[in-house]
Amino acid sequence: MERERIARDLHDTLLQAFQAVLLRLDLWGKDQDLSEDCREQIREVARQTRAIVIEGRDKIFQLRNNGKERQYIADLIRGDGDVETAIWQVRFRFEVRGRERTLPGDVANDVLGIVREAIRNAVTHSGCDLLTVRLCFRNRSLTVRVEDNGCGIDSRVVTERQRYGHFGIVGMYERASALDARLTIFRKNDSGTGVVLRIPIQVPGH
Repeated sequence: MERERIARDLHDTLLQAFQAVLLRLDLWGKDQDLSEDCREQIREVARQTRAIVIEGRDKIFQLRNNGKERQYIADLIRGDGDVETAIWQVRFRFEVRGRERTLPGDVANDVLGIVREAIRNAVTHSGCDLLTVRLCFRNRSLTVRVEDNGCGIDSRVVTERQRYGHFGIVGMYERASALDARLTIFRKNDSGTGVVLRIPIQVPGH
């Protein structure tokens, strides 16, 4: 109960205050009376502030969840996607197919970590202007697809990720392995990068 109270207080005070600051920064970043250099500096501060908000939300999630409580994952992923794409001014499409079911808290945390890294890689490295995230729930599995229309990932980064210093991708594969899930990262034929995560779901009571 104490953890939940702290999480609630953090959300209602600190994070709400940061959201108010973000609104002001967004307005100032569009003020045509300011120089372009000044507006860009304001936009950079806004990007950093949004990153703090995302990290804060993650900590609140961990406070609320002891790894045993089951969680709905779709809203968590949608929230991260909304914030990250807003930072980089990328269009965002989000879709859920099938009947959403809860995941164990520790599983939800790892899934969120993998998808968050995929989203960040897309908006920061690909030069895309559209990011799509789709969740497909089946009887005993969940598939998450993250796709962008950017420049496409270098195949060497995927096959020799440690050599090229892409430890974020290494962490994605490690999380997937811990979930007994299958993670595929590939360069799309038309343009952009695709990330597909397939997770087995244990049905409660079975």
